[in-house]
Amino acid sequence: MISRLRRFHVWAVCFAAATLLIFSPSILLADSNADRIISSLDQHYYYPQRTGLTRLVAHVEWLRMDVASETRSYLPNPDFHFVWEKDVGGSRRHFKVTENPGLFSSEQTNHILHILENYKDHIVPRTLKKRFANYTGTIRNPKKETINLSLETQAPDEAIQRYELLIDSKSWRIQRIQIHRKNDPKEVKGSFKYIHRDGKWLVTESLSTFTLGETTFSEKTNFLFKKVAGFWLAHKITQTVKRGDRTELSYIFKVKKIEINEK
Repeated sequence: MISRLRRFHVWAVCFAAATLLIFSPSILLADSNADRIISSLDQHYYYPQRTGLTRLVAHVEWLRMDVASETRSYLPNPDFHFVWEKDVGGSRRHFKVTENPGLFSSEQTNHILHILENYKDHIVPRTLKKRFANYTGTIRNPKKETINLSLETQAPDEAIQRYELLIDSKSWRIQRIQIHRKNDPKEVKGSFKYIHRDGKWLVTESLSTFTLGETTFSEKTNFLFKKVAGFWLAHKITQTVKRGDRTELSYIFKVKKIEINEK
């Protein structure tokens, strides 16, 4: 079960930026109003790269819960570096395992990096416009305080076929999301909690549910932020997957030794 969860649990995070916001060509929106809605959301979410961040290097500690133990203590995974750089085409970002390379086979290292790929947006989130590139948007209730926005891909092999967003157009933030996937879990439902910093929204919690077979799981991701060199950045991320009341998987990421705009 755990190996299967590792393949699918990230989709339950619900892109976090909205995770996170959660951002390459422009969106292929069928309705120009949908384009304006995405732009309005992006204007109200916090993105450090829009306030002067050009380069970030951080040391990240990664802990996982030993779910088989009675104490449910956290064990260390390999530490790694995260590097984000702004460039003409948008940005470049990658992880690098910092432990002794001889401790891991190439297969193990690739597996670790594959898992970490899903967490790039947790540290420096892409804009929603980047996130939804190549999705076609249509809207309902455009003049009401709550807007329903549907974003659908035309690519049959795309992992996520459709997003359904419920948007509060008074505060301009996403309240709930429903993700329709090509493979299991076919449907993921999520909601978000926020804080307001420097006049913008930051996601502090994403909560989602999904079903595998006949079993329903929940996933919660929490973000703690601090201001570093004038930028609000996540310094601790906790992610937990539960089957009922039983914890099946739990990670903690601690972002440390952050270097800002240094070459």
